[in-house]
Amino acid sequence: MEATAALGLAGNITQFLDFSAKLCSTIFEIYHSGSGASKHNDDTETLTNAFASSLDTVSRDLAKYYAFLGHDAATQATGEDQGKSEIRAVIDGCRNVAFDMLSRLEKLKMGKDTGEWKSFLAGVKALWREKEIFEVEQKLSRFRTELQWIIVVSLRKSLDLLESRQEDQFRRLQPSMSGILSELIQANSKTLPKWTVGPSPSQDDAHQAPGLSSGPTPRTIFFRRPGTKGPEVNNSPEDSDRAEEQDPEVKLAEKFAGAFRRAEKDVLDSLAFPVMRDRETEIAAAELATFNWIFSDPRATDRPWSNFHEWLAGNDANRLYWINGKAGSGKSTLVKYLVRHQRTKEALQQWAGQSKLLLSSFFFWYSGRDLQKSQIGLLRALLYSYLKNHRELIPIAVPDTATLQEEDLRTYWTLPRLREALERLVSQAFFDIKFAFFIDGLDEYDGSYDGIIDILKKLATRTNVKVCASSRPLLAFERAFTTSPRLILQNLTYTDISLYVSNKLSDNDRMKTIEIVEPGLRADLTSSIVTKASGVFLWVYLVVGSLLDGLGNYDVGADLKRRLDDLPEELEALYWHMIDRVRPQWYLEEGFRLLRMVKVSPERVTLLRLSLAEMPEDILNTPGLLMEPSLERQEALCRDMAGRLKSRCLGLLEAPCDETDPTGQMVSFIHKSVFDFIETDTAQSRIKACPGQDTFHPEVALLRASILELKTLPGRGQRHFSRKDWFDWLRPAICDCMKLALVAEKASRLPNVRLLKELGATADAIWESVEPRTYDEEDGEVHWISAYRLGEPTEPTALTGAHRLGKPTGERIFDLADGDFLKGPPRGRAVWVINSFDELCQEAGLDLYTAAIGRRLRAPAFRSLRGQLRDDHPRNGVSESLMAAEELSAGNSQARYA
Repeated sequence: MEATAALGLAGNITQFLDFSAKLCSTIFEIYHSGSGASKHNDDTETLTNAFASSLDTVSRDLAKYYAFLGHDAATQATGEDQGKSEIRAVIDGCRNVAFDMLSRLEKLKMGKDTGEWKSFLAGVKALWREKEIFEVEQKLSRFRTELQWIIVVSLRKSLDLLESRQEDQFRRLQPSMSGILSELIQANSKTLPKWTVGPSPSQDDAHQAPGLSSGPTPRTIFFRRPGTKGPEVNNSPEDSDRAEEQDPEVKLAEKFAGAFRRAEKDVLDSLAFPVMRDRETEIAAAELATFNWIFSDPRATDRPWSNFHEWLAGNDANRLYWINGKAGSGKSTLVKYLVRHQRTKEALQQWAGQSKLLLSSFFFWYSGRDLQKSQIGLLRALLYSYLKNHRELIPIAVPDTATLQEEDLRTYWTLPRLREALERLVSQAFFDIKFAFFIDGLDEYDGSYDGIIDILKKLATRTNVKVCASSRPLLAFERAFTTSPRLILQNLTYTDISLYVSNKLSDNDRMKTIEIVEPGLRADLTSSIVTKASGVFLWVYLVVGSLLDGLGNYDVGADLKRRLDDLPEELEALYWHMIDRVRPQWYLEEGFRLLRMVKVSPERVTLLRLSLAEMPEDILNTPGLLMEPSLERQEALCRDMAGRLKSRCLGLLEAPCDETDPTGQMVSFIHKSVFDFIETDTAQSRIKACPGQDTFHPEVALLRASILELKTLPGRGQRHFSRKDWFDWLRPAICDCMKLALVAEKASRLPNVRLLKELGATADAIWESVEPRTYDEEDGEVHWISAYRLGEPTEPTALTGAHRLGKPTGERIFDLADGDFLKGPPRGRAVWVINSFDELCQEAGLDLYTAAIGRRLRAPAFRSLRGQLRDDHPRNGVSESLMAAEELSAGNSQARYA
């Protein structure tokens, strides 16, 4: 459907909605009249008489709308076009409403003429019940909402051209589009209240029925450019250029286009979180030709599995494919391989045919942040992936894009809203699209498996959706996917494992030398490994690493075979074998400390933080020792820690080598099975029995290390920081320390007074090096946690004068555990302001620290600001700043919140 036709039609329907809404409002007011003060009765009588006298006119106008909806509009919306089918549904609904209202008005006219009712008011009440009026109003509101996004979707092409200021292309699209677009923007200003797009152009006085408030009538059904008396004339490009110089319509449209683009960006920013792709990035790429078999037909020698390529390209009624396998069998590597392989996209395109194909993926991660292992993280990542490169879908997934304020979006994405947005996206009929979802690690989801299963199965019921999911063969998934096509990975990787082992051994120079004396050794070792592996790639990876260590120690063939024979065939037994090999004993003590710190850390740990955590506890009492270590020394500490991980943990922890930035290198378990292994009762008992572990608190050690890490900043060549640095990463880093302090207090049941005092002093020192700061900030009247970005819509002078307000006992306004950095008051639009580090600790929930400092803290002050400010956490997307709002009047300054 052409843009002009679609937009004009939508505008005409909007006029009917306005007319009908005003009619309902008038009837409702008359319906509730007839009692009360004499003044009210006089007003009611005037309104009733006016409506009664205009009944013929109203009925005639409504009949014109009904005729338009039944013929002209229906004709324009006829066809297979997706846009037409969407708008036709609205037309049919509007026509039903028009028919019902027209029937009642005709009966009202007839009764009035024949004297059937004692009064006109009695006739209104006889023909309409209050509930029926309300239901009509609800329908009209729903039709308006649906029209809103139909209009926006229809405008998308024009908006794209206008946003890039390609005015010539815009004019070529439709010579009359600029006028229609301008009028549509004005006509829909009530449904798009977010932006002021300029004053409404003057229009001819519209015909108005007496007794009804002003609004569009059938006389303005067909749009005209302001100031014209007839339909728009298609002028030549030269005429258009001259008209444009005098007419602000294109500028108005450009302003609207730019504003909508910004609204779209706000939506995308609210969905994004920086660690969305971290897990996928860190999964090892498939070696050479491994997994090529996935695109081939099953072989006669294979154990039974469902033809994956056939599922991708065909129209199988079961649109969910389940890849399952043992822990460490390579499921994540396979899913990453599929997501990135061109043959996957080619096969899916065969299924999609002429439809547009959109593919997205998500990799759950047990040791990641909350958003990496939750439904909310999954849905946000999927929506962002689809909408980022296809912005035309944004108003479909988020129909209220145009009305959402940026600050609303920070709390907008609840789980129900995310599920609704994804459902709208896959069920829309405006664009011909087919969707492919690849979801890895369902067993690493942190929640009830039933919830994630429900999402995937509902998606797979749609004919335009395919879902490929992977997990371990847990009972919940076995039960849910019992009829789904599937494969069991460890049954199909014999050739892949052979290829991997053979390549690793043949690339080793020492193996080449041994084979001169012992030909066939590599083939024998490869065969033995493949047989013992039972399809578990992780076991193979660890065993090959052990053999390579042996080659480095100049083991001969017999030594290598003995080493292989000594290795257990089960992963858990292999982990114990690796731990038992750690010598001397104090290596194992350090190894257990490192494993425990990585396990309990609320976020991923860097090599630098682990290095600092292993330093003596009294290091903070040594002034200057670590305040300015050079970057070269920090990098040396990280390289030393990378080496110690190998000797103390023997491969259970890994930190991929990155010589460009060793200080930022992350440490993680080689696999989730290691995390599960450490949590077993046997492992916990063994760790507790190791000397020194009973008095070691890993959370406290990480807190100490994070404070030391803040102190290393001067050593990286930074003695002064910009205000942008402060809000972008310095204050969030301090807040991460506060979160860690809360975790440490709960785990250790210690107040950690010395560490928290040191954190407060360190934060103060860093804040003092920030430039520029306001006078209030430099004088200490505004604490660093209560500072705001300069250039925001609040002036520094607005920070003066605090209002003391009470708050309910036990209610925290600052809750790090829930991820909300600061909660606003229950009512009003104002903000609590914290004036000291001790107040910050109190509001963060550090109860043991608050009790230990031995003094009563006053309630946080209350400050009122103009505007509303929030600073986003650059890494996890959680709101981490103060919120500010309009100034309270003097009468409200003494209010207390209930």
